[in-house]
Amino acid sequence: MEAVIRHEVGEATETSLGPAFATLLDLFPQSRVELWLRALKDALAEVNESGRLSYLIEGRRLASLALMLALRPPLYHLLMPELEPAFCRLKDGGGWGDLDAARISILTRLRGVAQELQDLMDSQDNPAPERLRAEIQQRFLSPLGL
Repeated sequence: MEAVIRHEVGEATETSLGPAFATLLDLFPQSRVELWLRALKDALAEVNESGRLSYLIEGRRLASLALMLALRPPLYHLLMPELEPAFCRLKDGGGWGDLDAARISILTRLRGVAQELQDLMDSQDNPAPERLRAEIQQRFLSPLGL
């Protein structure tokens, strides 16, 4: 249960998506953009300093980590491809430091995506929704195969 709580704490403390999150949810409800955006927010919550993965690494909770990976949402493997290989190395005798390095790499990359998204939103005064959707599709979704 503590691991689940840590996801929520991670979500509450992660501010990198800023106001873009609410704006995009309003503009693109029940769309691919919304699904990706929610997955991005959740992935950031998992890997930030207060999130579930930090908690699992700190306590060396291998079984909980395996459960987290087994039950991960569908887009996590696209947003955090470093995670599964790092887990495999860990279970094959590697150290927890390698998993933490993967966590930090993921966090850095996803915060960069969040910043790029926020910059995109800031660069457009009153963006036409379809133009914005096309830009998000090209920059963020298509590279993931979405």
